[in-house]
Amino acid sequence: MREIRIRFFGDLEDLVLPHLRGRTALASFNGRRSIKDLVESYRIPNTEIAFLRVHGKFVDFSRILEDGDDVSVYPLSFRQEFKQARPLTMAKPEIIAFVCDVHLWKLARYLRFLGFDTAFDKTLDDPELALQSHDEKRILLTRDRKLLMRNLVWRGQLIRSMKSEEQVSEVIQRFEIQSDIRPFTRCALCNQSLVPVQKNDLKYREIEDRIPAGIKSRHDHYSTCPGCAAIYWQGTHFKRLQTTFKNILK
Repeated sequence: MREIRIRFFGDLEDLVLPHLRGRTALASFNGRRSIKDLVESYRIPNTEIAFLRVHGKFVDFSRILEDGDDVSVYPLSFRQEFKQARPLTMAKPEIIAFVCDVHLWKLARYLRFLGFDTAFDKTLDDPELALQSHDEKRILLTRDRKLLMRNLVWRGQLIRSMKSEEQVSEVIQRFEIQSDIRPFTRCALCNQSLVPVQKNDLKYREIEDRIPAGIKSRHDHYSTCPGCAAIYWQGTHFKRLQTTFKNILK
């Protein structure tokens, strides 16, 4: 029988049972076990973990536990305290692309409005979402811990808030992608990059008949989607979204 001491720090404490918060837990088991397996037994996805220490020394998920090990588990928010260590979960990825699960349609829509490549398909089940994350190198966004624990998930984030505006802020802060925001350059409906169109363009003739007369008299600049043919202009909805994003990005 092996006995391990383990403690979770920072916002990881919110994910463990109340009686384990702010204290060290004891775990006993027989046989061979990795830190990754032990941490996930507490329902903590490895996507939320940035640093692991055993007896004060930094280790990775593959570390096999030994009797008497003292394990400390930290989120990415500790990167300032541990500047000398490379986080297991990096902040800003080289590839910025997301996939949202079926419950996060509003978040997907907001991320698209901000210009981020964000896949969403309400027909996909958990194995298919994990596979899409793996094959397309997309960060999986979900409130489902078990989904993030699937081995195929390339990268992911456990979304904490129930409010879509706060969810957007969570994603932007977690991956440090403020400088990558390109508002209103991507279709909110199908995720395609938008094509700008002005009234004096030849392209305008192709969409003119689908623009309401009242809109045509007030606007000269539009964007159209090459995928679903949606047309966008800077109307009242555009202004409301601008205000929303300013509040999110404060």
